[in-house]
Amino acid sequence: MTTIEETPAKTPRFGRAAKFSFAGAVGAVALGVGAVVALPALTASPAYAVEDTKGGNVRVQVNSPDDAAGLEEALAEHGIKAKVDFPPIGYVCDWERYEPAVVDDNGEGEAIELGETDEGEPFAAFEVNPDNYSLDGDITLVVEISEGAFDKDAENVMVTGLEAAKGEVGECDPVKDDE
Repeated sequence: MTTIEETPAKTPRFGRAAKFSFAGAVGAVALGVGAVVALPALTASPAYAVEDTKGGNVRVQVNSPDDAAGLEEALAEHGIKAKVDFPPIGYVCDWERYEPAVVDDNGEGEAIELGETDEGEPFAAFEVNPDNYSLDGDITLVVEISEGAFDKDAENVMVTGLEAAKGEVGECDPVKDDE
């Protein structure tokens, strides 16, 4: 009787150059993906930033009028019920869209400040107490900033500011600002 022995198949081995080439390719792909992911953070300016302060308030910086709905969502993530609008230059939202309310601002008043970034880009910023505009409460923060606040060349920009509304806030119906 003849016995046949099978020889185990050889495992292919990479040469030293192939190993380094493979590792280099994986590293290059990882760097490329990292660069693509990091690129928007380096080149794009977000429309807004929302952050908690040490004092318990929420600070908001609005850099452009491009994402009112996103800003409302970001404020909700910080426990604030808000309606955000950016009427065109020379217009304000119709005041009859909500019932005004009074909130405790500790005598400080809630106001929008206009400024410029280090790059000279205009922004609007404000700070509010989230307890005044709780998601489960009946008071809504109304943020109304003219689109012109973000235009370096705009003149006579009307910034309505921050208001408190009782109950629902209707959609912004821009009306001519008669000052």
